[in-house]
Amino acid sequence: MKIQDVKQSGTCSNTVTANTRYGLVRRRRPVRSKRSTDAQIRPREVLSRISARWRTFTEAQFAAWNAAGLKATSRPWEGHSGPLSGFALYMKINCALAPAGVAILTLPPKSAKFRPNPVGPLTITNRGGEITLQLSVPSAPAEFTMVLASPPCSAGRSSSNGYAIIGLLPAAVGNVSDITDLYVKKYGKPPVGSRVFIRTRQIINGWQDHPKDTNAIVPKA
Repeated sequence: MKIQDVKQSGTCSNTVTANTRYGLVRRRRPVRSKRSTDAQIRPREVLSRISARWRTFTEAQFAAWNAAGLKATSRPWEGHSGPLSGFALYMKINCALAPAGVAILTLPPKSAKFRPNPVGPLTITNRGGEITLQLSVPSAPAEFTMVLASPPCSAGRSSSNGYAIIGLLPAAVGNVSDITDLYVKKYGKPPVGSRVFIRTRQIINGWQDHPKDTNAIVPKA
């Protein structure tokens, strides 16, 4: 729509103003729809499926989760933590188990006792452009060990800006677990000179231990 006003251009709220050869024009700002990726859709579907199952429980099942939640505590936030609701504990346990393909637990599992996470440092090799990512695993970890990673970033970074699950820790061969395929499937081949951050978490009955982080720089061939 052509308007009369002082000369201007840019966006304001839901309108866009521009100077054209026909004069000053103002129109509604277009709304761009963002398509969700498969990586975004799958976790939402898992959350929806687990949440929907909760609504089918009996009073006895609700009571069991609520009682267990009172004995569990949330992760500290700004120095504060507290007991979980039954639903929060149910979602926490089952969302942790979902990537491992474990069926939804309808009753709260026993609490877990963790041994120290044995997964060691990340080693990255580059042989003629063939990049390999391996984790040292000198002894067997817990029931399930989840591997998380961040996209390749600047070598100058000292911490990751976010992790995503890339899969379960592959079985170790000669005290080494090769996570190359997991990483490349998620983020592609990391470029030479970039830093890769990896995080592992042990899972027993849906309970998770504290994460253990490691990182390395992709070397030249």
